[in-house]
Amino acid sequence: MGDPVVVRLRELSRLDEELNLCFQRHCCQLRQLLHRYFHHFLQLSPTADEPWVWTLLELAPTPAKAAKLTMSRIEKVLRQCHIRRIDAQQILTALRGPTFSLAPGTIESASEHTLMLLPHLRLLHQQRLALAHRIDRILEELGTSTEQTAKQPRDVELLLSLPGVGRLVTATLLAEAASFLAERDYHGLRAYAGVAPVTRQSGKKAAVLMRYGCNLRLRNALYH
Repeated sequence: MGDPVVVRLRELSRLDEELNLCFQRHCCQLRQLLHRYFHHFLQLSPTADEPWVWTLLELAPTPAKAAKLTMSRIEKVLRQCHIRRIDAQQILTALRGPTFSLAPGTIESASEHTLMLLPHLRLLHQQRLALAHRIDRILEELGTSTEQTAKQPRDVELLLSLPGVGRLVTATLLAEAASFLAERDYHGLRAYAGVAPVTRQSGKKAAVLMRYGCNLRLRNALYH
């Protein structure tokens, strides 16, 4: 049995990965739909993964409705979503870009599909935000743990101090490699994460190969 806090961290970090895969899958689906019938909308957000873009899509799910949007309505959306990198005029120019003719019913059906996707994207986005707060609280709890001496920096502090290492990488390392970190087993950690290569030797022949039998989540975290 492991530390209950580490068990929680492991479960939440894995859940975040699952939610992120679902979120990216839905974003790709939305992007494909927009490319199909409303391609110039993607000028505003090529990845279509921003909440303010979803709000705009709800107001103007088709090129015809986008052409009727007023400057004041767009400015209201930008204020509500705290968007400053783009102004209302740029959005109007993008939304009123050139269109191409499609088979009858294509725009109606694709726009309905688009509107059905937006609630799923919002829910996944909210769940990931809530999950991020929970992971942050657990990392704070681990950071204030009394198991390590006051003179010795805690693992959480050390990991978060590394440039480019954020919440998810830290959580994955602490959760997936808890036993190796506790025992300070450097060689075991490298092997379990797939960083240590495999040497195969027979007679005069020797080959150093990549280690495939490993924890893939931990390998990805160590890569970053």
